[in-house]
Amino acid sequence: MIYQFWQGTNGSQRFTYVSPGCLDLHEVSAETFMQNHNIGLAVLHPDDKAQFLRSIAQSARSLKGWQQEYRIITPSGKLKWLQGHSQPKRLANGDIVWDGFLTDVSDRKRAEIALRESEHQLREQAQRERLLNQLTQQIRNSLDFDIALSTAITETQAILGVDRCHFAWYYPNAEEPYWDIIKEVRHSGLPDFTGRYPAATVGLLATKLLQLEMLCVVDVETVTDPVWKAFVQSLQMRSVLIIPMQMQSGIIGVISCSHSSEPHDWQADEIELLEAVMGQLAIALNQADLYAQSRAKAHELEQTLHQLQRTQAQMLQSEKMSSLGQLVAGVAHEINNPVNFIYGNLNYASDYIADLLELIKLYQQQYPQPAAAITAQVEAIDLDFLIADLPKLLNSMKVGANRIQKIVASLRTFSRMDEAEVKSVNIHEGIDSTLLILQHRIKKRDDRTVIKIVKDYADLPSIECYAGQLNQVFMNLLSNAIDALEDALKVNADLIPTITIQTKLIDRFVAIEITDNGLGIPESVRQRLFDPFFTTKPLGKGTGMGLSISYQIVVEKHNGSIDCASSAAGTTFSVKIPVRPTSK
Repeated sequence: MIYQFWQGTNGSQRFTYVSPGCLDLHEVSAETFMQNHNIGLAVLHPDDKAQFLRSIAQSARSLKGWQQEYRIITPSGKLKWLQGHSQPKRLANGDIVWDGFLTDVSDRKRAEIALRESEHQLREQAQRERLLNQLTQQIRNSLDFDIALSTAITETQAILGVDRCHFAWYYPNAEEPYWDIIKEVRHSGLPDFTGRYPAATVGLLATKLLQLEMLCVVDVETVTDPVWKAFVQSLQMRSVLIIPMQMQSGIIGVISCSHSSEPHDWQADEIELLEAVMGQLAIALNQADLYAQSRAKAHELEQTLHQLQRTQAQMLQSEKMSSLGQLVAGVAHEINNPVNFIYGNLNYASDYIADLLELIKLYQQQYPQPAAAITAQVEAIDLDFLIADLPKLLNSMKVGANRIQKIVASLRTFSRMDEAEVKSVNIHEGIDSTLLILQHRIKKRDDRTVIKIVKDYADLPSIECYAGQLNQVFMNLLSNAIDALEDALKVNADLIPTITIQTKLIDRFVAIEITDNGLGIPESVRQRLFDPFFTTKPLGKGTGMGLSISYQIVVEKHNGSIDCASSAAGTTFSVKIPVRPTSK
């Protein structure tokens, strides 16, 4: 069944050839086919038309072969499945010609449909058995009764194909005994009936459930107990199957399946399924009780262990920082004395040397023709250069001594060992002293770009705090920022590494924000930043205690807050400290 179809650049279309087989297939005459280029669309099944047109248009654009299976409805009303193949080609004038053929695949498609229906029936039967095994396994494996219960009623409703499946507890010791429907799965359109129902409104038939007897009602209309009949009808139940079970604790629960619109003859396998589900729920509840008890005990032990670990880490870190502070303060004191001596004497040395140089100039003026030995020595020591360079040398020594004095002052500020634990301090001094101590990691070296420090300090009042401990927080945050920038430079060598430090006064709090423009922190890591012993750094580089202890210093010691915000553009740590000590 061959055809040829032509499409002009002006949009005109027509069939240029149609074989007799194509005519028979479509049940139209050759004249009709040749004169009506839309004949194929006219008989095309409505559900297949959109895909058919898209595939034809795509073939026209790409000039790639077209292949499609689709349905037609012939003038006599027959439904046929066709498989079409064609190859488009573009003529020199831009027109497109499709050479193609059609194959009637109706018999094959009908066979496939019949096979699918048969397979569907077999799958339904296998699925029912599989779901029952799966349900039993899920209930046995679950240590959470609510999860097991939700699984049970959801899968039971699906397996049995009922309109509603629910679970209820009976509470006989209440002031007014009642049934409590706690979980329900129902078809859309049916109202929700979870909640409490007084036992008196349920009727005498419910006493069978308290005696652990099954209720199997094919048609509620046949029930003689008017109270129970009115109750189940109010719940829009026409056919009901209810299985009771007394749990190990003595409490009675029931699982109920129902159809709403018509009677249903409950089969033995349906009853067996519901009984099996109820038995597994009893097991799940007992497991859940045991698990809850063991979990509570485990949680208590875990909290105790966690507190012990934190206390031990705090003690170690506090002892370490205390020893380090004493060492720093001692070293700073010992360095400070000789440096002050050197710095103070440099002024006198400068004056003495200046006087000696003046004396030499005076000798040169009074004795312009020195002896040969003196002339030789002047040339040997390059006296002119010495006279010019010696003041510069002394000035450099002054600059170096002055810098040592500043470093010593920063060490004393950082350690705060010469001050009371709580003291009114300038927070900016603590930040600046920390930056000076970290200068060796900030400044440019042969193998690394200098890190730019941007300070945006507000006019802040002095705050009363544990200054040495806060300096420890700044050290941790700034060190982490430097680490982040060093990692970022490995990925992007063109990055201008920058740390921005901003301070501001917010109500009665001083806020310090330390921001880096590194790669950011993944959300999974950010959520655990302040956990003790958690670190992403290589072995030997991080203990996982820096941010945890920082959190304790800020939150527990100062009643402040510390937060982290991060994105691909960088990370910001925000610290808030009350201006005056507060109590929680």
